[in-house]
Amino acid sequence: MADNKNTLKNLGQKVALGAVTCALALAPALPAFAANGLQDSATDPDQQTYSADAGSWSGGDHHNDGKVHLEYITDGGWYDPGDDPTKPGSDEGQTGTAGDDTDSKHDAGTFQVVIPTYIKYSGMKVGTVSTSDDYEVTVRGAIPSDKKVVLTAETGNAVSNGSDSFTETTTQGKTEWTYADAFGSVNEDNSLAGTTTTDNIKMSGTAKSSGTYTGTVGYTATLEDVS
Repeated sequence: MADNKNTLKNLGQKVALGAVTCALALAPALPAFAANGLQDSATDPDQQTYSADAGSWSGGDHHNDGKVHLEYITDGGWYDPGDDPTKPGSDEGQTGTAGDDTDSKHDAGTFQVVIPTYIKYSGMKVGTVSTSDDYEVTVRGAIPSDKKVVLTAETGNAVSNGSDSFTETTTQGKTEWTYADAFGSVNEDNSLAGTTTTDNIKMSGTAKSSGTYTGTVGYTATLEDVS
């Protein structure tokens, strides 16, 4: 590519298709805890007492089985690191930490897909077209454990100037993200890193005329059941 200029704009384009919300309720019959998470009131109706005389537990409105039932509900949402990795929480030009930027906060049960905005070649000669570009694709979010994100990219699309055209071919490094993949890891600002893969677009064929050839590769994201 010494005779041309290739630009891969890799500022993340956030695909709105990822805004899928799912509600997950676990063990709805478990007892409601006090505000501080402890059953610390002598008159709390959810306390239970074991009587050696009766040889059984009694007193709890929900359970009389001698077990302390636990709940941990992750419905508080999640944060993305923003458009600029060097400025956590910097969506739409804002800066700060993930916890300070409302633009970077998302509802629980949602995910986000980040792809490049464009791949551009300039200074090219007419004749044989043969290019290959790798780029990163990231999926991150907080989805239910029985769901997965399925990401599908178009391939075989025409790149055309209206009269003449050649073809692009897209190869995906990864097409499915589990809840663990979407979570990835936690950044220092408490945002989610997600999991990144490498996709590739090749353009091939013959450009027979001068001018600008254009095309697109569309991505579709869906939230599906884990089979």
